[in-house]
Amino acid sequence: LPGPLLAARRVAIVLLLIFAALAIDLTYVRTTQFELRNAADAAAHASLVELRRSGNEAAATSLGREVAEMNVAGAEPVSIEADAFTYGEWDYADGSFVENSVFTNAVRVQADRNDGEMDGPINLLMGPLFGHTDVGARATAIGAFRSRDVMVTLDVTGSFIEEMNEANKAVTAFLDTMYARRLPNDRIGLNTFTGGSTMVTTLREVDTNYTA
Repeated sequence: LPGPLLAARRVAIVLLLIFAALAIDLTYVRTTQFELRNAADAAAHASLVELRRSGNEAAATSLGREVAEMNVAGAEPVSIEADAFTYGEWDYADGSFVENSVFTNAVRVQADRNDGEMDGPINLLMGPLFGHTDVGARATAIGAFRSRDVMVTLDVTGSFIEEMNEANKAVTAFLDTMYARRLPNDRIGLNTFTGGSTMVTTLREVDTNYTA
């Protein structure tokens, strides 16, 4: 081949190898970011389950961290610090997370692979050839409880009259439990059945109408 054509081919091969190396690292980093997101999602879900069970944020964080470590990102177990768990309220009306709210119905979890983190940044495969050995990554997940609408129906016909007192106690205990572990916008109502349905109380917010 003539000299200029041979040189151009060599340049093209070098450029092709560079782009191939970049593609490998970009794919690896992107895959690791997806893995981080999966770990953050799993940690948030586990924290919510424990928060609903015990109402204890410290226990919820502990379980979330434990579940996160069952995941890997970039071939390393995912380690999430306790201060990466933030509890607050998810506002469904405007789709926002509010820290230090009156209600706690959500948790935000941030998973990092950066300098200073236990699992460190993502080691690049081909980057060292171009002077870059690693890169950071971050993923954030928010999990939230849904508010609940509960309509209680009581049979007040003659066949149920002997059990009515126990039914009243059960309904009151259920309301007390909903109030003690209420979420924003939880609502409850009551109707009765006497051959047909009769509305006694429409759906009303538990938090503001508990006594009534």
